[in-house]
Amino acid sequence: FKFAMNIKVNSIVIQNVLGEEIVRTEDIQNDIFSLDFSSFPTGIYFAIIDTDKGRSTKKILLSK
Repeated sequence: FKFAMNIKVNSIVIQNVLGEEIVRTEDIQNDIFSLDFSSFPTGIYFAIIDTDKGRSTKKILLSK
């Protein structure tokens, strides 16, 4: 999972479909964020991205 950002990102939280927090990353310093999903089981995840301009949620469908 990798994406480029052109705004200040405060945190990124990855949750599973049950709302359980899997990963939390705070104070992102780079314009590109990457996360290795190879150890995660197949399923639906949500990336909750908190920026200075608000919060966005992106759905991630992981299939192997």
